[in-house]
Amino acid sequence: MMSKPLRIWLTGSTGQLGTALLRLFPSGKTHTWLTTTRAEVDLNHFDVVTSYLADTQPDLIVNAAAYTAVDQAERERDMAHRLNAELPGLLGKSANCPLIHISTDYVFGGSDNERSGTPYRETEPPHPANWYGETKAEGEKRLLSTSSDSYILRTSWLYGPTTWGKSFYKSIRTNALAGKTLRIVDDEIGTPTSTLTLSRVIMSLISTYGTPQQVPYGIYHVSDLGECSRYRFAQAIVALDPKTKETPSSPCKQDDLGLPAHRPHYSALDSSKIARYFPQHFQPWEKALQEVYDLEYNR
Repeated sequence: MMSKPLRIWLTGSTGQLGTALLRLFPSGKTHTWLTTTRAEVDLNHFDVVTSYLADTQPDLIVNAAAYTAVDQAERERDMAHRLNAELPGLLGKSANCPLIHISTDYVFGGSDNERSGTPYRETEPPHPANWYGETKAEGEKRLLSTSSDSYILRTSWLYGPTTWGKSFYKSIRTNALAGKTLRIVDDEIGTPTSTLTLSRVIMSLISTYGTPQQVPYGIYHVSDLGECSRYRFAQAIVALDPKTKETPSSPCKQDDLGLPAHRPHYSALDSSKIARYFPQHFQPWEKALQEVYDLEYNR
């Protein structure tokens, strides 16, 4: 007899990762997504969150909700801290089920300005470069202190089709199609990661839950393979489309832009730990980028 579908609460279901999970892996025989609007469950109101958990008692939680406006986080520090640091701890304490929590490469890069070519492993201690990274690192710590049944998936430079949410990819596509000249930093090195890749890893983790093949709980890095600068990534994006491949662009430095939040100069992640379990999901970032473009334009 087939067991009942897992009931999975997906926070941040309208974001680009949440959209990818719902589009690629809709509710079916193996799982049922529980999605909530802000009107139904405001994640800033912790009493509402705990009441929802008590009422629904999900089998799993995928916490894709976060305060991701990196520059704005420098000004709205309390709000960023509440969603990125306090909420994961609350979920770990209040949920009577395992969590899959999404974190970021920005927990690194605060003191390694000269680092290059050696992607970060899960065993290295966080050292964030900005308040967003600080709050995400604290969220990891709080979750681990309240729940031993958790997966923390750090990812980097996440993007998906333009209709699935805000991303660097969407910004570059939009500006290039509008005929704007691009000015992109070349002193940020990391790994673009497709929401398709991250979604597949998440669903593979879920598929092993409660089986002899279950992946051990812990911290894992999930990014596509290779690394590049933001400028190189932008060049690859415009080259996909004949309408944008001639878009003029020029490199610049972070300091030239004067943004409120400093970005890591180097934050590439080593995904070999999780890739041992699911090698089929990992490919060079250039191929993953082409896959996103082809999906978006039905090629």
